[in-house]
Amino acid sequence: ASAGDGAGQSMAGGVLIVRGSAGNRVGAGAPGASRGMTGGEIVIEGSVGADAGARMRRGLLFIGGDAGDNVARAIIAGTVIVLGQIGPEPALGSKRGTLVAVGGVNIPVPYRYACTYEPPHVRVALVYVRRRFELTIPPEVVGGRYRRYCGDAGTVGKGEILEWTSA
Repeated sequence: ASAGDGAGQSMAGGVLIVRGSAGNRVGAGAPGASRGMTGGEIVIEGSVGADAGARMRRGLLFIGGDAGDNVARAIIAGTVIVLGQIGPEPALGSKRGTLVAVGGVNIPVPYRYACTYEPPHVRVALVYVRRRFELTIPPEVVGGRYRRYCGDAGTVGKGEILEWTSA
């Protein structure tokens, strides 16, 4: 089954599993709210619309398909993992937190390349999601190398985008 707009909006804990796709603002803050989800786990097996994870404070948002524009916008903390393509302007205004981009992302201008490495926290998160929710995640992604970009330089610059690389 799929979910509409605002699934898991302002969630404070627990688990939300969507075996299909979801609309806009998954795990984001309600209109006018200073923050989105503050804990818990959201697993979307399919794709999501715009503003997924916007203003997240904590928690895990896993997207098995594509993500629309502005994924992880103004993220304060937490982790957003996207296996598919990511739309324009991801993680702009990020203060902290991690956006893991497996299927492709255009790195926004305020982010700067830092290094390429095998982040242990990504391996742990992907193994956890794969086992707990019985999802298929390729082993080369779980144990893979990621290019790390730091930003958003327009804010305090403590966020990161980790882009999977096959080489």
